[in-house]
Amino acid sequence: MYIPKYFQVTNINEIVEFIEGNSFATIVTTKKGKPIASHLCT
Repeated sequence: MYIPKYFQVTNINEIVEFIEGNSFATIVTTKKGKPIASHLCT
């Protein structure tokens, strides 16, 4: 996935802080060409 430079986050501490502050996520993958959304809670 293309992410423009002004949206890129490379600071690992900032990434960890974001994850800890937002404990719900959705990972989208595909299986046999069909999208699958997996909900994650921490």
